[in-house]
Amino acid sequence: MVHTWRKVCGAKGLKGWRVTDKNIIFINGSTIDFLELQYYPRIDPLYERLGSKEYTGGWIEEAGNVHPLAFDVLKSKVGRWMNEEFGLAGKILVTFNPRKIGCTILFINHTVITRKQATRNLSPLSTLIIHGCPRSISRT
Repeated sequence: MVHTWRKVCGAKGLKGWRVTDKNIIFINGSTIDFLELQYYPRIDPLYERLGSKEYTGGWIEEAGNVHPLAFDVLKSKVGRWMNEEFGLAGKILVTFNPRKIGCTILFINHTVITRKQATRNLSPLSTLIIHGCPRSISRT
C-alpha cells in the first residue's frame, strides 16, 4: 500500500508528508493510521487494542482477510473526529475481491437485487462488486 501511495503522490505532485511504520503524517498534522486488524481470539477477541481512537473516515483494504468484528469496531470509531466541523460524513471504504466469503455475505447479500437494478442504480464499482456475487444476482 505504501508503494502505491508513493507512486500516486509522485505522479500528482503531492508533497508534505512522511511515512512511518504506523502511519502517514502530513505537514498540517493530519494522519493516516495503519491499524493491525489481525484477529487474536485468545488475547484480544474484541479488538480492545484499537482503544478509544476517533477517526474522520477509514479504509479496510483486502477486507476478505479481516474478521467481521473488526469492521463493527471500526464503525464505532469513524465519523467522530472533526466530521461535524468540516461537514463530512463518516465513511469506511471497504475493498475486497468478491467471492463467497464473509465480505460477500456482510456487504452484498443484505439486499437481493437484479442485474438490471444494479446497473441502473449503482456506481460501476458497486455494480462490478455485485456482479461477482452469484448469490445476489442471477447470471444470464
